Amino acid sequence: MHAKQMGRCLASSLVIWLAIAMNLQAQDESDLLRFTEWGIPGTARSQGMAGAMTAFGADFSSTAINPAGLGFYRRDELSITPSLQMPTNRAEYLGRSNSSTRTNFGFQSLGFVFSSPIWRSREAGIARDKGLKSFAIAFGFNQVANFHRQIAAQGYNPLNTIGDFFVGITNGTRVPATPQGSIWFNNLYSNLAWRSYVIDTLADTNNFYRPIAAGANVQQGYTLTEQGRTNQWSIAAGFNISDRVYVGVALNVMDYVYRANLAYTEEDIRLPRGPGNIVQGFYEGIANGAGFQRMNFNQDFGFSGLGFNARFGVIVQPIDELRVGFSVQTPSIASLQNTLSASMYMYQWNGAQNPPNRNSLGQLVAPNAYELEPLNVTMNTPWRLNAGVAYFLPNKLGVVTADVEMTQPASGRLQANVSGRNILDFANQNAQQQFQTTYGLRLGTELKYQNLYGRLGFAYWTSALKNGAQEYGDIVSYNRNTGTYDNRSQQQNRTALTTGLGFRTRKFYFDVAYVFMRSFDRITAYPVPEEIVSKDSMTNQFITVPFSVGTDLGGLGAGIAPVIVNEKNLHNVALTLGFVLGS
Repeated sequence: MHAKQMGRCLASSLVIWLAIAMNLQAQDESDLLRFTEWGIPGTARSQGMAGAMTAFGADFSSTAINPAGLGFYRRDELSITPSLQMPTNRAEYLGRSNSSTRTNFGFQSLGFVFSSPIWRSREAGIARDKGLKSFAIAFGFNQVANFHRQIAAQGYNPLNTIGDFFVGITNGTRVPATPQGSIWFNNLYSNLAWRSYVIDTLADTNNFYRPIAAGANVQQGYTLTEQGRTNQWSIAAGFNISDRVYVGVALNVMDYVYRANLAYTEEDIRLPRGPGNIVQGFYEGIANGAGFQRMNFNQDFGFSGLGFNARFGVIVQPIDELRVGFSVQTPSIASLQNTLSASMYMYQWNGAQNPPNRNSLGQLVAPNAYELEPLNVTMNTPWRLNAGVAYFLPNKLGVVTADVEMTQPASGRLQANVSGRNILDFANQNAQQQFQTTYGLRLGTELKYQNLYGRLGFAYWTSALKNGAQEYGDIVSYNRNTGTYDNRSQQQNRTALTTGLGFRTRKFYFDVAYVFMRSFDRITAYPVPEEIVSKDSMTNQFITVPFSVGTDLGGLGAGIAPVIVNEKNLHNVALTLGFVLGS
């Protein structure tokens, strides 16, 4: 059976999406965080000031921050902002450190602004002094988040193996006498692990299992490659009332794209090796007694879709030197399509592959790979609030700005109905229990000398995780009811330092900015089951015992999942080219 055909068979069952809903990079509450936690959106001018633009205006980034700022435009303008991002990740795993860098070129902003005064009289051609004096309309997009990065981790684990996880989700499920083609279980990962011989039944039973690499002591490799972005496409308008009050509105289409590839390996790197010379502690009851040598597990996960929201804003300028701004963005209502495919193979010391490419008759064997039918997911993101002030220095020397923003990721919601049931209810409950209100502080300054501009900025965002959830292991759990787990990324507080330069004339300008952003997150390679099944040597009966024995190693016990602690340092260089149109 073709891999995609097998996936369709699997995807027809509610059990399959229940079994993947909380696992490696599958849809869960972390996606609410992914789309709630923005970077610094917009033009190089905005990025050079750390995005502290809520009360500033006259920049295309106003469409994403406060559309009231469009009311300060007096001329038509076209701008484009390409950027080069270089995220460097340093991952600590089982006492080892690994670094990786993934460069990404893209566009962070593209926009056109049309502005016009309001005339008192067409014949007289005299502009209004009071009331509605001018307006501006803007079209384009701002990139508000970018997901490109690669995390590579490697370490030696003497205590447990990913096979323990596969055992945990398979225990209690009877091996079918006759599989449907290559489908043995209505569980994606049980099926992969069984067909590749990563797990096998305990002796004298057909519904309890053990990992082939029993006793652990394996070299583990974990590489997560992510890509994608959130672009906000906007049509927005800003209005100038008496040069003192500015109001604006933006209608936004959110374009979500996220893709992740997980490549996980385990390998026996100890000596002695080879057929007939198996390392003690590894299960020998497989073909030819050749023993476990290594296993490869690959998974591709992704989603894409569109969402819709609106943003409303106001800026008040009580005196020439001071502006105060406020904006609110409604929740995005998004329709996403979730995709997932996975494969797994195990190799023995005699070179045999499980499952083989051909059977004993030389016939092709279905590959141990599955592609599930897409899952349709509805997502509601939380409200987003911004407030800011801008103080203009005497003699037009420049401006100092400060912003605060607030979001409540716990109020977001995911929904995916399978057989009339929302299989992502667990994610909504986890969000309410583990997420807290997040705050962001952004400070910026711009100094002017003739046609030259210099900029500095600082930003700080609090963690969305409650204090308890930030402790080791609290947010990563094994669910005994569904036999599933998640591999969510725990992001802590984020900080950013920014700087920039600009040059402006009446017809043309360019701005360049550099952003350095640092954040930390924790990723579980796999959890282990709370309990395992073992045979009592005295009674010869199968019993359930806690999976918590073993010698600690750097805080890792046999019953505790290994965690990757990752430090992400993002270097971003952005260039904005702007063209002033008309007179």
